[in-house]
Amino acid sequence: MHLVYVDEVKYQAPTQAYYWLGALAFPEHAIQAIDSRLSSIAAAYFGTPVLNPANEFHAKHIVHGQGPFKGHQLERRLELYKQLLDAIDETESLGRIEIRIDPTKMVASEFADKAFMFLVEKVDEYMAAHRSVALLIADEDKEVAGINVACLSSWKARGTSYAFGRDITRVVDTIHHTRSHHSRLLQLADIYVHTLAMVANEGGDYPRQQLINHARSKNNLLFPSKYKHWPTDDSWYASA
Repeated sequence: MHLVYVDEVKYQAPTQAYYWLGALAFPEHAIQAIDSRLSSIAAAYFGTPVLNPANEFHAKHIVHGQGPFKGHQLERRLELYKQLLDAIDETESLGRIEIRIDPTKMVASEFADKAFMFLVEKVDEYMAAHRSVALLIADEDKEVAGINVACLSSWKARGTSYAFGRDITRVVDTIHHTRSHHSRLLQLADIYVHTLAMVANEGGDYPRQQLINHARSKNNLLFPSKYKHWPTDDSWYASA
C-alpha cells in the first residue's frame, strides 16, 4: 500500500506559465519515519509538533514570509525549506510524480481535469511496477473535490476518458480531500510541487535561486519516478 499525497500550482500567466500537479507516493514502511522527521522539524522551528494552522509548512508562506512565517528572518525560513527538501530527497523508496500542463497549447479549457487524469494514470503505472495499490489524498478544494471523486470513480469503472484511455486498477477507494494544515505529508507535497514550478522558472530573486540551487544539488528530488508534460509540440493539441 502507498499513500499518495497530491498538490498543485495553479496556472497564472505570465508569472506561472504551466499548471502543475505533483504527488509524493509513500510506501507504508516509510510513513512512520517521515512523519516523525516532519514532527521533529516542526518542533525545532515552532516549538511544538502539534498540528494547527499556525505552524503549517506552506511553500509560498515560507518564501515570502507570510502567514505563520511573518516577521521570521529570511535565512531561518530558507533553512527550514531546505530541510523539507532534504526530507523529500532522503525518504526511502519515495515515488515522485510530476504532471506539467501548458494551457496555451490546448484546445480544451479543462486543463486541470486533464492533469488529474494524467496523474491518476501515472500513479496507477507506478503502483503496477511496485505491485502495490494507492490511496490518493489531496488538499481540500470544494470547487474540484466532487469533480475529482466522480472522475476517479468513472475511470476505475470504464478506463480514462480519451481514445487511448487506460484501465485504472491500482487506485483504491476514492480521492480523499483534507485541509492541508491537518497533514504534514500533504504539506510536504505542497513543498514538492512548488519547488518543481520554481525550478522551471529559474532566474528569479535571491531566495528562490538559493532554493533552486539546493534542489538541484539533491540526488532524487528533481528526478520524477513518473511524469507527463503535455501537450508536446508535435501533439494535435498544439496545432489545433
